[in-house]
Amino acid sequence: MVTNNLRDIPTDTESGKRTLAVRLGDPRTRTLHLGLLATPFVMSLALVAATPWALVGLLAAPLAVRAHAPVRSGGLGLELLPALRDTALAMLVWAVTTGIALAFG
Repeated sequence: MVTNNLRDIPTDTESGKRTLAVRLGDPRTRTLHLGLLATPFVMSLALVAATPWALVGLLAAPLAVRAHAPVRSGGLGLELLPALRDTALAMLVWAVTTGIALAFG
């Protein structure tokens, strides 16, 4: 959703919508995107206390890097569409691999 709201900042601002992205502005919304993408991987490291298998969640990290690339490079509008897809894919892979790891742990 952050990517979608980032893409919509100009039109939301014009229409008077006060989304979090509008309130934060473009640069801080891009930083928020990175922070939210990094959070599951930090959790993988924390979950190692429960089982070392939690590190399997880090397999999704390359997908997260790919998801953040259009955001990091300053993409606008349609350039951000791949980030929507890739963010969802990265989080799905992280959730499934981490869930399996915790079940085995």
